[in-house]
Amino acid sequence: MLLKAINKSPFPFLQLKFTPKHYIVCFWYFLSPLLLLPHLLAFRFLFLLLMLFVFNNSLHASCGLHSCPPSESQSTHPFEFGLKNNTAQFDLLHAQGLYTLTTPYIQYTNSYSWMFKASLSHASLFISNEHHAAIKNFLLQAQKQFNINSKVKTLIGFQTELPSPQNRVGITQNHFMFLPFTGFIYVPSQIYLSLITGFNSTLNSHSHSSSISPPPNTQHSHQASHLMYVSPHEDHELLYRLTGGYGTMPNLPYLTSARCEIFLSGQRPFVHKLESVTNTHDLSAGILALLLFKERFVISPSFEYPLIPQGRFSWSTEISMGFRFGSNE
Repeated sequence: MLLKAINKSPFPFLQLKFTPKHYIVCFWYFLSPLLLLPHLLAFRFLFLLLMLFVFNNSLHASCGLHSCPPSESQSTHPFEFGLKNNTAQFDLLHAQGLYTLTTPYIQYTNSYSWMFKASLSHASLFISNEHHAAIKNFLLQAQKQFNINSKVKTLIGFQTELPSPQNRVGITQNHFMFLPFTGFIYVPSQIYLSLITGFNSTLNSHSHSSSISPPPNTQHSHQASHLMYVSPHEDHELLYRLTGGYGTMPNLPYLTSARCEIFLSGQRPFVHKLESVTNTHDLSAGILALLLFKERFVISPSFEYPLIPQGRFSWSTEISMGFRFGSNE
């Protein structure tokens, strides 16, 4: 029975018995950052986790820079439908606030290591005692993974962001963006390393008609009126993500596979004048867990914190849950 589960698992290289020590390590590394935050934030995060579980939401698996490494081919259940929720706090140009992104997605991964994904987010922004909401830009993703040998894998792919019907500066903008990326994955054992890099480009100019007032008492009111508060970015940026993780195939009746990883994520603008961000370089660190239950249900919580002062966010948490279905047989 165990060998059958291993052969069907989307993580065939994770084949180490999960001991109580491993549970304690993953549990502590994931929860310890929350202990540094106010108790209200911890309660909010746990409540969000409970609500997402009740409503059967979902996780992000293999999509560009936000999954390192991507899942192996899902030969048994190629389709995945889910919902993820990201909450982040920011302090940009003396404007403090918080935003939440709720993102349903659909994903298909075939037995030839091709992955296609589509998602659309709804953003809620809380700033200056005001609440704003809008639909974000539609996102399409595709990638192909190549196995060099049993330990080394590479991947290439792209993400494209289509113009949003709701042009609200600070939340979303009416532009077309294209992000090609490439990656390198090294899997010597249950421990794995990966590096993914990409270059993000805006193919048409931004529209700067803002419906959000600049924060009061700021010395940068002109720049603030053009600032992106939700997932800020520039027209041209280099992105990279370095990940180290540990995965296993636990001998449990319901848990098919599990992995825990830490990552460094960076953004480097290549523009003459910054419009949407305040730093010429952003670097953050985070921790992520991914659990697959009964080969169908997947859940992934994560926490991210900036390493450079005055970053694009003060902290960020995400919970993603999904359901896999369909068959290639």
